[in-house]
Amino acid sequence: MEFRVLGPVEASVDGRPVDLGHPKQRAVAAVLLCEPNRALPAEQLIDRVWGEDPPGSVRNVLYGYIGRLRRALRAAGGGPAVGLTRRSGGYQLDTDPERVDLHRFQRLVARARGGDGDPVDLLRDALDLWSGEALAGLSGAWAEGTRARLAEERLTARLELYEAELRRGRDRELLAELRALTEEHPLDERAVRQLMTALYRSERQAESLDAYEATRVRLADELGVDPGPELRGLYERILRNDPELMAPPASADPVPEPVVDARAADGAAAVAPGVPAGLPHTVGGFRGREGELARLDTRLPHGTSDASGACGGPGAVTITAIIGTAGVGKTALAVHWAHRTRHRFPDGQLYVDLRGFDHDCEPLRPAEAIAQLLHGLGVPRERIPADQDRQAHHYRSLLDGRRMLIVLDNAVSAEQVRPLLPGSPTCQVLVTSRQRLSGLVARDGAHPLVLGSLAPEEARAVLAAAVGERRTAAEPAAAGRLTERCGALPLALRVAAAQLVCEPGRSIADLADELADGNRLGALELDDDPATAVRRAFTLSYRALADGPRRLFRLLGLAPGPEITAPAAAALLDSTVREAERLLRALDAAHLIESPRPGRHRPHDLLREYAAERAVEEIGAAERTAALERLLAFWLRHTEAATAYGYTPPVRLPRDRADAGLFDGREAALGWLEDERANLVAAVVRGAETGPYRTAWQLADDLRTYFYQRRHLSSWETAAEAGLRAARRAADPLGEAAMAQSLATLYRHTGEVGRSLEHHRAALHGYRAAGFAEGEAAMLCNLGTFYDDLGDIRRAGAWQDHGIALFRAIGRTEVIGPALTNSSGVYVQLGELRRAVDRANEAIEVQAGHANPSGTVGPLINRGLAHLAFGELDRALADASEALRICEELRQRHHLSTAHDLLALVHRDAGRPEAAFGHAERALELAVETGTVKDETDSLTTLGELHRRAGRAERAEARLTRSLETSAAHGLRRQQAEAHLGLAHVRHGARAYDAAAGHALRALDLARDQGLRLVECRAHHTLAAVCRRLGRSTRARRHADSARRIHAATGYHPTAGAWPVS
Repeated sequence: MEFRVLGPVEASVDGRPVDLGHPKQRAVAAVLLCEPNRALPAEQLIDRVWGEDPPGSVRNVLYGYIGRLRRALRAAGGGPAVGLTRRSGGYQLDTDPERVDLHRFQRLVARARGGDGDPVDLLRDALDLWSGEALAGLSGAWAEGTRARLAEERLTARLELYEAELRRGRDRELLAELRALTEEHPLDERAVRQLMTALYRSERQAESLDAYEATRVRLADELGVDPGPELRGLYERILRNDPELMAPPASADPVPEPVVDARAADGAAAVAPGVPAGLPHTVGGFRGREGELARLDTRLPHGTSDASGACGGPGAVTITAIIGTAGVGKTALAVHWAHRTRHRFPDGQLYVDLRGFDHDCEPLRPAEAIAQLLHGLGVPRERIPADQDRQAHHYRSLLDGRRMLIVLDNAVSAEQVRPLLPGSPTCQVLVTSRQRLSGLVARDGAHPLVLGSLAPEEARAVLAAAVGERRTAAEPAAAGRLTERCGALPLALRVAAAQLVCEPGRSIADLADELADGNRLGALELDDDPATAVRRAFTLSYRALADGPRRLFRLLGLAPGPEITAPAAAALLDSTVREAERLLRALDAAHLIESPRPGRHRPHDLLREYAAERAVEEIGAAERTAALERLLAFWLRHTEAATAYGYTPPVRLPRDRADAGLFDGREAALGWLEDERANLVAAVVRGAETGPYRTAWQLADDLRTYFYQRRHLSSWETAAEAGLRAARRAADPLGEAAMAQSLATLYRHTGEVGRSLEHHRAALHGYRAAGFAEGEAAMLCNLGTFYDDLGDIRRAGAWQDHGIALFRAIGRTEVIGPALTNSSGVYVQLGELRRAVDRANEAIEVQAGHANPSGTVGPLINRGLAHLAFGELDRALADASEALRICEELRQRHHLSTAHDLLALVHRDAGRPEAAFGHAERALELAVETGTVKDETDSLTTLGELHRRAGRAERAEARLTRSLETSAAHGLRRQQAEAHLGLAHVRHGARAYDAAAGHALRALDLARDQGLRLVECRAHHTLAAVCRRLGRSTRARRHADSARRIHAATGYHPTAGAWPVS
């Protein structure tokens, strides 16, 4: 069975088409075909096929499509190798990727780029697979995005094909294709350059210059830019008739074909008798590393007798150094590439293991290595000179003029390698090492190729090659876990696979679970071959370190979090930052850590585990405790300083704190918090487990406002829960109360009502019991906000007033800004609009006394809502815009969604629907990103109302239904009332008046019950309109009168467009 997506989505068996159904069903097939043999969750399929507006019963529809596709594939006789299965909560289309034209196309292009065959033939074959635009006939955001991405891949392949053709002198033959390409992509300067080159080489210089001029004019007219430097440079070279632009002879071929011995069963190039063939066998099941192989290919000589040094300049030997940590697959890559390209070195290949990190032997001395190389070149051992200088002279003389590859494996230093370098530029050298070999790069012109862990798909391919595709396909999720727990290191993967192969009855999941139990290094050992143990590979690198770097490596095993900086390492070491930097450089040079970004360092997961083993075995308990305490104290001190820049709550527990002067301004402080967030959370968790307990909960407490404002809800929960455990273990009641307060606020924002109320009560009781009046007042106000979110407005107002009164009584009016802000929001909903404005103004005045303007955002939004309710749109717009400006300037996310939602409402009422939609969609996006349920339901309701006004009733109903369901699930009563009102408007527009009345009555009940006067007013308006349509004039007048009374009492003036036209 063959599948096609590079054109219409189709399937066929032996040329007979298979009916994949109508467009939506074919879209499901297309999504699965783009990622075959991978389980895609139902939610992901729904999102890609239906986008933002799935039908109400979308899951049932999806199940139907899956069933019909499954039956179609089965009936077509695709065989057991093709099937549609349910895996791990999702659906998976099982087939050989080669049966899908997309993956065949991508494989052929990758082969062309990697030098695995004639690039022209490979690229022609790849492009011939296309039969129009990809996913033709499918619509939606995913289809359009995928189509655009694949079109770019197709264009790139065409450009690479024409570039290869031009290198072979096929200028005239390409002109028609290049003209067609530039007509399709007139602004693509790459295509224009190729056309100009072909025209010039075809002795049509004037047309070449005309092509440039036409492009220049078009770029200026359509984009307002000039041609790029490469196109301008080509134009100037053509103007002066640069002779180097002329093509090579048409017969030139940059990829010479190997001479294949007919007896070679595997098709490998045969080596002539007497030619050295010293390479070790290639690793079985080698997979992946396509990018690295392609980079190595670029170092190959370009001709059959190239003596230019390929990439090293005239007369230079090309040296490539593959460097990386233990077990990352340096030797495997080097040997695999050497075998793959041996036809490019017809005079032979030499290999020597320099034993740079062998546990049982000293590194090979240069004289010993040269002796091995000479013997490989056919020199009898008895004729090899004893003197190293004479050895080197003999070695270089034998290599002179010969096209040979020399592989120097496991080098320990540049000094070890340098005497082994040939003198002839016809030779090429490939070195592997765990060290950076900076001297070899700087002095000898080596090209470094840093090797990291495998990509997830590459790691899976390595595992499948070792244990069998069928076995990994049967347990895809377990295979993914296993590769992840092996750190995607080839050595670890091969060791794990060896265990599975030796125990065919053992499941992949079983081994993955064993690796998850905490002793991954122990699990990755083979009883009969301990040399393959990952621990052994690491030990060799570790023992090669000097004492200082070795001590730091051990201490890194104690450090919580994924990364470390030099100042934090200095805290661990109890040393200067300069000393820590020196030791980190030594570990980096040994590839025992890596530096993902400047100034940040991390060991690989398995190396971290190994470092932790070394710490336990080689560092005493007291020293381990002291080092961890120093590190957590360092992080606490810097967190105190960083959060002083606008991330401090108005009420804080009294204690000495670090000065903000540790950071050079707010941006530096925020940058530090963002960079260190994962470390800080891990530090709290570790501290809660092992101590220091007090430092752990204080660190969690200091991070609370930062987490709140930046909406890092997951990090917040982890840190606060761990902080609570730490406070309990420290028997610190104030710490427990502070952590309960943090969790109360967190769970209020995530909509977990029961947990939030439990922690509110615990914090209030804790502060009261400890006699901390400021904390008690803060919790009274927080309870007001809690009930406000639930829509229990009367109770919310009472709690807020109680808290504000206590703040005033204890003389802490300077910290009541947040309480006044929340109170102003309550008064908006109660319909006491003038009082709401007064409270907001007071809050702004209090916050103005603080250096950080972030505290003014909330009252600005609440004042803007009051102005909107008064019908004062210009004032509302000014407040909302200022709130948004402050949020964006301070990168404060916790009010950002609300500010966008308010702007959407203002633009809606002002008759600017396009601007309203933009803000509402951004509000929803932010709410979902930050996990704030209240904001999500508000923005959904706003979007629903906007869609209704735009005449898109189905979209309106979908948004409003989702808002209602979400708010009901989280007990958000105001949001439920608002959603019911929106649905009443939709039902009214559809002339389903009874349904409209039902929604409006439910909104009215909720509003009356909670004291939501503005919502109550709108519900009466809606019911008046509905009753008139139903012919119930008396009820209509009663509701209209009730709405007028609320208008008169509150000053509420909603726009006419907010209500159904009666």
